[in-house]
Amino acid sequence: MMNRKVFLSQTATLILFVLIINLLFTGVAAMPYVKIIVKDNFSYGTIVGFNYSIVSTENETLKYAAVIMCDKGIIPTLIVQEHSFSAGETLKDEYKISNIDAPLSGACNATVLFLEPYELQFIETFRIKAVPEFYLNLTICEDSSCVKESKVFIKGEDIYLDYESDVEKSLIDATLTYPDDSTKSLNLPASIKANQIGTYDLQVTASKEGYKTISLNEQFGVIEGEADIKDSYEREGKSLFEKVKKSWIYFLIGTVLLIIIFIILFIHNKKTKKQEELINQNI
Repeated sequence: MMNRKVFLSQTATLILFVLIINLLFTGVAAMPYVKIIVKDNFSYGTIVGFNYSIVSTENETLKYAAVIMCDKGIIPTLIVQEHSFSAGETLKDEYKISNIDAPLSGACNATVLFLEPYELQFIETFRIKAVPEFYLNLTICEDSSCVKESKVFIKGEDIYLDYESDVEKSLIDATLTYPDDSTKSLNLPASIKANQIGTYDLQVTASKEGYKTISLNEQFGVIEGEADIKDSYEREGKSLFEKVKKSWIYFLIGTVLLIIIFIILFIHNKKTKKQEELINQNI
């Protein structure tokens, strides 16, 4: 009798265990399966993204979103999608970012999130490598050795355009826009003749493999001649002298008037006191 009770107890336990295992495997099997394909590394400035596929094991409607999550933030805003799956159906899609605003160098996750009816996430890791920058400076000079830099030149002078950089053999693309809006491509270093009066605009783009591309813009001007500058200074000087002269005249006139008023008041007060003294004596 005892053996039969033990046997029934063991049988009941075994059946319960099988039911639990069956429920667990059934629940797992009902969940969707996701495969993410992503490169190990991306360089900053390139298109960052990944491919993914979703396989549903039953007829269901899933809400999901693909996103890239990095140590320094999420790029960009999460976009939720919805799709009605048939059992065994496979959905393939891709997620790409081409306009990253700031370097997000470091570890990142290519992630597919499920929001309904499950709350799941599938992840594959990768890295974004920051691209180093290099130093670039434009020089606009009066001589070829660039002893003296300038931003203002006299018509007819030679203008020397060059650059300074801390890397060698960078690719330099330079375009000069003249005051009449005509343009000319230049190979720096270069020199031009200041034939047009007005503002010149120099735009330079420098690139080198493994570095971030740099764009710079510099402006300089060409004027008629030194005589014009001198005349302008003389006119401004004369104008300033006339203003100062008038100010001093007004100041002197005001001072004289104040002195006259003071004297009149002094005399008036003196006469008043004298009259008061005479009245007091008569009293």
